[in-house]
Amino acid sequence: MMKNVTGCMTNPKRFYGSQGGSLPELCLRAAGHKSMDQLQNDSKEIVERYKCLDKTKKKNFISFLASDCSVDHSLLKSAISKYERNSHAFTNVKNAATPLYSKIFQSIGNLDSGVKFVCDFRGDVLEILKTESKDLDPLSLRRLESSLRELLTLWFCLSNLRLTRLTWETPADILQKVAREEAVHPVHGLLDMQRRLGPGRRCFIFLHPAMPREPLVIVYVALTEEISSNVQKIMKEEDLSLEDEKRANTAIYYSITSTQAGLRGIDLGNLLIKKVAAELMKENPRIVNHSTLSPIPGFRSWLLRSLQGHSEFGEVLDEYAISKLRSFPGLVNTTPSEMKQHLISLIETNDISKYSKIEEILTYFAAVYLTKAKSPNGFVLNPVANFHLRNGAEIYRLNFGADTSTRGINQSLGLMANYRYVMENVMATKRVLTSGIFEKLIFSNSTRIPIFLNQLDGFSSKVSYSFSNGFQRRLFASGAVTSAKNNSFPTKERLLTLDWTLEGITPKFMKAPLSPLFEFFDPEVEFEDKIYGYKAKGISELGVHITKVRTYFRYKSPYNRPNYNGAYLFEGDNFVVLLWGLETLDSNIWTYLPSFITGRKVKPRIIEGAMVFTLSPEGKVVKILNREIEEKDRKLAEEFLELKKQQTEDFDKEDKKSAEKALKDMMIGCRSFIYLVNWSRTGSTVLPGSTRSITTMRYLSVDSPNSSGGVSEDKLGKPQMFHLEHIKKRLEFTVPRMFKTHMDYTFYRPDMVYEDRIFQQTKQGLPKFMHHLGTISVFSQISFPYIRMEPVAISPFIEDGSVRLRWRVLYLTWIHALNYKNFNAEHREKNAKWYDGNAIFYADGEGLVYKVIIDRMQLDDSFAKQGTKKLAEKILPQAHFVPVEKEDLEGRKRN
Repeated sequence: MMKNVTGCMTNPKRFYGSQGGSLPELCLRAAGHKSMDQLQNDSKEIVERYKCLDKTKKKNFISFLASDCSVDHSLLKSAISKYERNSHAFTNVKNAATPLYSKIFQSIGNLDSGVKFVCDFRGDVLEILKTESKDLDPLSLRRLESSLRELLTLWFCLSNLRLTRLTWETPADILQKVAREEAVHPVHGLLDMQRRLGPGRRCFIFLHPAMPREPLVIVYVALTEEISSNVQKIMKEEDLSLEDEKRANTAIYYSITSTQAGLRGIDLGNLLIKKVAAELMKENPRIVNHSTLSPIPGFRSWLLRSLQGHSEFGEVLDEYAISKLRSFPGLVNTTPSEMKQHLISLIETNDISKYSKIEEILTYFAAVYLTKAKSPNGFVLNPVANFHLRNGAEIYRLNFGADTSTRGINQSLGLMANYRYVMENVMATKRVLTSGIFEKLIFSNSTRIPIFLNQLDGFSSKVSYSFSNGFQRRLFASGAVTSAKNNSFPTKERLLTLDWTLEGITPKFMKAPLSPLFEFFDPEVEFEDKIYGYKAKGISELGVHITKVRTYFRYKSPYNRPNYNGAYLFEGDNFVVLLWGLETLDSNIWTYLPSFITGRKVKPRIIEGAMVFTLSPEGKVVKILNREIEEKDRKLAEEFLELKKQQTEDFDKEDKKSAEKALKDMMIGCRSFIYLVNWSRTGSTVLPGSTRSITTMRYLSVDSPNSSGGVSEDKLGKPQMFHLEHIKKRLEFTVPRMFKTHMDYTFYRPDMVYEDRIFQQTKQGLPKFMHHLGTISVFSQISFPYIRMEPVAISPFIEDGSVRLRWRVLYLTWIHALNYKNFNAEHREKNAKWYDGNAIFYADGEGLVYKVIIDRMQLDDSFAKQGTKKLAEKILPQAHFVPVEKEDLEGRKRN
């Protein structure tokens, strides 16, 4: 391999160096340097020589780096051997497991233009990975690419990126690069560029301090008064004024381009969209709608493959499509195969005027393509849809004839899609779209099809309220949001959704998971209890407090029943007041004895309070106040309840009238039906519904992904190394806090799965996990006068996307605590009993832990067996934990 890698033969000294030696030898020498100056000099020489190589020699050099400059396995085995003898030597294992080329690239990053070189180098590696060659080892190349991606992800984090708005005063070289790199809608001359930067238009880019003249990602924005449906109108619209711009309430992101091939797979586009959205709303508070107008690349080729029978998706010409095609002239008595041939010949004409004849069926096929056609990894096949949906957008509308250019017809038959970003719902939408499977579609006879997402929040699909005193509200469980008149307050729908959630979850407070409620909370939410004099800050502390409250009342009383006593809220305000109650029994002997023996009737004790939830303008709960209930609270709650009952009855009457009218229209042959297409292998069911002026298509999703034991692991994605390093740091921080104070739960998924193989328990959901650890902490502190936990070793494993923790619990029993010598800290540490275990934390593609497995350490037989009672068995029996009986896993004294 080293013989094949040669440099610029026109300047042999430049390639071989003043002291001789090839480029591969220079790399090996650089990786062994301990002096930073020597490493920098060799790194600079590597960069200069690599730039002189032709394409073939670059390929050979990259192959050499991937195979010969990777991990030194003999050194790694030696480090592991030392670690097995001394657990404090884990840093040696980490250093030995780091590839040699990582040290070289980190050094190159400190050079002038070094970051740009590493970025371009990864682009070369990605280009090689596209080609299959017998001379290359794909596994080693992928490891090299993964290491480069991890390094670039750290360098190009949001704090290192600078958002810049382009104007006509921007330096010419940057404008020229932006115009040259535009890939979606090419720039045609200076006038076109000037129009894109003028009134009613915006162009933003990301710049990096190490690449100050290189645009990384480019986004073009049009400021309009509605969600646009035609890109030619945006591109050719002229004579826009500042007055038009002031009237705009919608931002249309009609072009997003990444300029650096080496940054592929690093999510800069997502960061740019959300950063630009925040900037636009800050500049003009009227802008409340954010949507793209995006092409549908690959739709034409996918449809042709499907019609020709070469699609992995399956049969695209279903019963609904056949029934619609038979309504066209000339296709009444044709077979499905003849219909396919007719469609193929029509599509291959590339004539938009002919496409308009089958506009409805093409729009239907596009909806199927964007929602049903999946790639092997489980995500949607279309790359643009996959990008926006995974970023938290929702498919809002399909537009026929939106792009009539040659490129638009060749890509997507003239169709384009609007992906709408509802900023306050982005995370919830993202979580559903990356894990949910859409089972049903409601499709309408319309050329433009709004598509909304039901977010699987565990409630019914839609509830509507409208208050007669000018207090107009419509509440959608799917999170549809209307424009708020005052942007300093949350939307009306958000307040009602919180009230609705509280009504459902309060009666189940003592036993049900609180994840639907936690979705509303800001990570730094403040909690103040004026009844019991307690304060907490952050979701983690609040979760621990809730666990302690539950444990306290369950221990104190055999009967606890929470009640929802009402709530109230006001239009134009930012709070919801919940009236709660708790029926409980005092814990004494009379409570447990039957009344026919004692002659006493046990009366429950009623505890009541009012909890005030204060929301931010974005709709997140930032403060919770628990206080004594007042008489005015009861009156306002009663009035609010009456309003809801009355308006619910009114809407039921309206729905009944609409259904009767729809039935009448159907009977006279009205063509405006809304069809429910039940996607299943056995066929489809079509049901008529009510007509509307603007018809919609809704996804009716299956049950929550949590209902069947968690999200499927193959749909969660793989974490990157920096994700695992973050989890490692959080564990280093939070493990020692186990028996002391609140732990950190910010890096877990709400629907995570916890498997405890010590106590033989499995928990579903973060609240149950928090409750389980809280219970263990409480009973352990009761059972042992001295107990603490420490991490022995924490190691990330990128292969399976996990972080492995070896932990140790040090403790003294009450009998040993009587020994006066144990009052000395050194003596106590030396003579404390210890108990080892391990934990595996599996992370998803976003770096959140979705599964935790806790088990005992598999100790060697060389450990002496002692008759000490196991730690798990010493925890109070009230915890209902049943440890696994294994003789070799008992707690022992340290040697």
